[in-house]
Amino acid sequence: MRRNIFAFALVSLLCVLKQADGRPDSIGEIVDSLKSNFGALSSKRDQWFQNYNVMKKLANADQENLNELMLISKLALPMIWSLYSSEVESQKKRHTVLVNEDLVRSLPYHRSFSLEYPFFHMEMTLQLQEESDFQIELLRDESTKIFLLRINYDDRRIVFSNLNEEGENVERFVLEEGDFPAIKPNEDFRVNFQVADDCTFVSFWVGDLSLETPMPLPAKHHWCSKVYHHSTSYSINVMDLKQMDSSHESESAEDNHDVKLMFATIYGGLILQ
Repeated sequence: MRRNIFAFALVSLLCVLKQADGRPDSIGEIVDSLKSNFGALSSKRDQWFQNYNVMKKLANADQENLNELMLISKLALPMIWSLYSSEVESQKKRHTVLVNEDLVRSLPYHRSFSLEYPFFHMEMTLQLQEESDFQIELLRDESTKIFLLRINYDDRRIVFSNLNEEGENVERFVLEEGDFPAIKPNEDFRVNFQVADDCTFVSFWVGDLSLETPMPLPAKHHWCSKVYHHSTSYSINVMDLKQMDSSHESESAEDNHDVKLMFATIYGGLILQ
């Protein structure tokens, strides 16, 4: 590279000298110009070398951080997850189990339960087929709908809502497009929802539902109605929306297997997940 630059500079000098016809002033100007050009090239070379050193240091720092993260993922994360899953199991053992059913059945599903205080946790494991839609209703005193969850699988859309004091439906959250949970046909997933007086908490669990493998905790959606009612009676309805459609009235629940309820468990207390 240096030989090429020197040869180019020498040829340029000879050409200019020939054009200068031996005039001292012109030769001096040419020499000064060449010195300036070589100085600029030397300065750029030093700048490139400094930039290279900076990039090399950044790359080394990134590699060190990556190695540290890999070490944490191998050692710390399994330990943290083990503590978390053990705490969840401990909480479940402390609470009274109000409902615990191994179902593997098609919808609809209805269950009523009673408890002294309005604090409880529900886990429902379901399995969908292609383009399956279903709805979960939670009622207080068998009449007032305090929670509704409707899934339109074909449109990849989930709506959380409840009825206000005037009986009007109020949408609390809508999950669609990139926010839709990674639910797949023929694979179990779980809907967790809790009631803490006037507040409702909902989350979707997909993947290893046994909590034996570390996984990102799902988003928890919640809202509070600021409407307080003391009640000891609640009921849950899970319905296949196709069965509710008039075009499917002739089909019995035994013939429709688009949505299956695998497990249903209700605890008389809150479980922090």
